[in-house]
Amino acid sequence: MAYDVFISYRREGGLDLAGRIKDHLVLAGYNPFYDLEAMKPGRRFDTLLYEKIDECEHFLLVLPPKGLNRCRNKKDWVRKEIEYAIRQKKHIIPVLMPGFSFPKKLPPSIDVIRYVQAIIPAPETFDHTIAKIVEYLKDQNWSPIEYDDDVSRESISPIRKAIPFVAISVLLLLVIGLFLWRPWSGSGIISSNESKTASNNDNDRPAIQIGEFDSDRIVTGGNMLCTVLLADGVTIAEDNLTPAFIELDSEWTADIKIYSGDQTRAIEFSNIQGMIGYHHFTIKEGAVVDSDGNKSKSVQSFDFYLTNKKDLTIPDIAISRPRITEQTIEFDLYVSDETELESFSVDPSKLILVGFDGTVSVVPTSSADQCIIRVTDYTKWFDECYLVVPAGVAVDKAGNKTLALRSPSFSLV
Repeated sequence: MAYDVFISYRREGGLDLAGRIKDHLVLAGYNPFYDLEAMKPGRRFDTLLYEKIDECEHFLLVLPPKGLNRCRNKKDWVRKEIEYAIRQKKHIIPVLMPGFSFPKKLPPSIDVIRYVQAIIPAPETFDHTIAKIVEYLKDQNWSPIEYDDDVSRESISPIRKAIPFVAISVLLLLVIGLFLWRPWSGSGIISSNESKTASNNDNDRPAIQIGEFDSDRIVTGGNMLCTVLLADGVTIAEDNLTPAFIELDSEWTADIKIYSGDQTRAIEFSNIQGMIGYHHFTIKEGAVVDSDGNKSKSVQSFDFYLTNKKDLTIPDIAISRPRITEQTIEFDLYVSDETELESFSVDPSKLILVGFDGTVSVVPTSSADQCIIRVTDYTKWFDECYLVVPAGVAVDKAGNKTLALRSPSFSLV
């Protein structure tokens, strides 16, 4: 099935919301492209991303605070995706997270994005945000943005255009001259140490992008592979990505090998063992250092599902990432294949909360093979939290029962 919505986002700050939106769009009947779950090893990132933007009618842009600040870099991937979506005249839908504001200046190639009608997630309910996104997706009256409709700019003569630039350049040269001369100090020369300090004020860390595992469902004892794009196109001074920089979550183990490419790495996990359910890994801070000495931040992979299921007739269940508010934590639990069921029932008393506590209830939905698990009055115990659903919540017509399931990990503030 072809993709219809391309989800673009800034990994730092936008990863969780983008993932939650993706999950709910799937439930709403869409087939969104979300790179963490769709990137395949062996393909060029840029080629595949452009192909998927071409494939999708809609371009959903999730912007966390400072989400566009790195776009002054021509090699920034979010900038490249926006530029390509604009050129291809896609239906662009910005989602502006709390705290986001547009930079005073954006590259001309993407500046029009500030004028596009955006969605601001409602803090009181995530369902309202999803409903608004679906409303925009269903809008049949949208039309491609007129990206170059300011004809008056073209009517200005080249000489008139050049005057402000010349004036600013002269003023800038005067300021630089005064700063180098520094008549107010005893010396007009900047020391080499001062110059070095000034050049190290770049706070833009190199970004690491983790692609999809070659399979998102792994049988215990098996192997899997994923690709990593290093440094978001910046110059790499140090590549420290070794198995020591890869941290597995506490519920699984594996042997790790890393294979080098140009700007990419392939990470192979073998002899995978652990608890049935969703797992991830983290690339620690400092795996990459750019030419300005900036270290990459820690990056968490998407989740894969570990199972000991060798009998493919067993029905499958899946659980969404949690929706977290000040009052509740909610998970969607549903049967993820087309198995004909005999029963689907979840006992709240048998659900296991790990890393947190609270009052658990199960809310039926209009679908017989789906429910909502709700936790109220919750208390955080540890930084890493997850929910465990026991085996047997669904039984098919042949008497096969579902296996126990672990939710994706999350943290509570």
